[in-house]
Amino acid sequence: NAVRAHLFECLQSDAFRRTEFARAETREFRHHVVEYNVNKLRRTELSQILDRLVAVLFSDANSPPLEAYRIYTNAVLFGDVAFVHPDSCDAEHVTALFYSNP
Repeated sequence: NAVRAHLFECLQSDAFRRTEFARAETREFRHHVVEYNVNKLRRTELSQILDRLVAVLFSDANSPPLEAYRIYTNAVLFGDVAFVHPDSCDAEHVTALFYSNP
């Protein structure tokens, strides 16, 4: 599949940085992340598929459509520490996760 191949190619060459942490109190436990340009990725086939899924699963006729404000990839490696955390404290926000492993 061309979408999967393109995603794999990007993940192989992205510049991950060890700057991300789950919560303020776990700041010393950082993991790798790469941030993407939301406007650029919004035009990709993968983003359009995710947008349709979010619309189906979280649509509300009384609210404006949801849209991405941050797109990133985490890389948690063997030995890294990860913590459960909310991505937002705003009840109107949702997190869509895409697991790229085969």
